[in-house]
Amino acid sequence: PTVYITGGKTGSHILNESVYDVLVELLSICNVIHQTGSHSGLRDFEKLEEKYNTLTKTKGKYFLRKHVLADEIGEVYSRCNLVVSRSGAHTTAELVALNKPAVLIPIPWVSHNEQYENARMLQDSGLATILEQSDLCSEKLFGVVKEVLSNIQNFRLKDDSLRNQVKAESASLIVKEILEVAKETKTNS
Repeated sequence: PTVYITGGKTGSHILNESVYDVLVELLSICNVIHQTGSHSGLRDFEKLEEKYNTLTKTKGKYFLRKHVLADEIGEVYSRCNLVVSRSGAHTTAELVALNKPAVLIPIPWVSHNEQYENARMLQDSGLATILEQSDLCSEKLFGVVKEVLSNIQNFRLKDDSLRNQVKAESASLIVKEILEVAKETKTNS
């Protein structure tokens, strides 16, 4: 199996530290695609690259990236069996649209606790499990990933009601609505 690990821009460091500490263990059970972010002062990418380069032999492969670009994300999602991520609106919408199992680690300091609410919505729908940041440590991360991978068939949307809320053609709908409003504004002027 393949696990995609990403913390986004501001939420990567604590996740990267946990991955660093259990990289060998993770690679004993899966391949890992890891997006570290690029905070130059913390050097997470460089530290993980150095650690991986010192490993002599691992069962799994490690694909390390500072950023996964727009033209690559589709391939990353298609190759991974599990996503370990924060739970921002875009990420959770993508996970629902793709019916992709996840371990979600909500950022606790965001306003209105929306990342936790997003994660809980996916957990309630059967697609994800939540790992609270306050509980995040390398051993816990490895344990949750191992547990979810061993029961991956159970992590699917229970029904399509949540998926039906995610509109694949949302950009077109937004543009259409803007054009309608602009047309009405012009007519009323």
